[in-house]
Amino acid sequence: MKSAWFVVAIAGMILSSGCLEPPAVERQDDLPTYICRRAPVAPLIDGKADDRAWLRADRARLVLADGSGEPVQATTFRALWTDRHLYILFECVDDDVWAGYTRHDDKLYEQEVVEVFLNENGDRKAYVEIEVSPNNATFDALILNPGGGKRFKGLLDYECEGLQTAV
Repeated sequence: MKSAWFVVAIAGMILSSGCLEPPAVERQDDLPTYICRRAPVAPLIDGKADDRAWLRADRARLVLADGSGEPVQATTFRALWTDRHLYILFECVDDDVWAGYTRHDDKLYEQEVVEVFLNENGDRKAYVEIEVSPNNATFDALILNPGGGKRFKGLLDYECEGLQTAV
């Protein structure tokens, strides 16, 4: 069985809007919770899961997007933070790892990727989407989703400053 590891470091500037107190929003109470622990030392961004910093992070197993259960091939993730960055490690079991796109902001979402959706206040109306392919190509966008059946809009010119990835 082949495995692919995706390590993603995300610049802290996208994690905070600069507000001391987040605005009141309609939160989705049915969302799962993950406790992201502070890393005493930042993990290396080298595409490997063996850095000691990752021992501090809880492993969570992902489920199918429709909530119907676990995928045939497991994907787990771990996350850590420092004052400046959020670190996310994906461990993906995949019998047939493939990816055709190689350039930043190619349509990676049409192929195999891991995806991170960052929504600071939990309202699902505006979020940063980051994707990493098995060949370490990246895609980032700011997504505006007004809800109520209206189409969402992807601001594809958005750039996640400081994004570092390794596979």
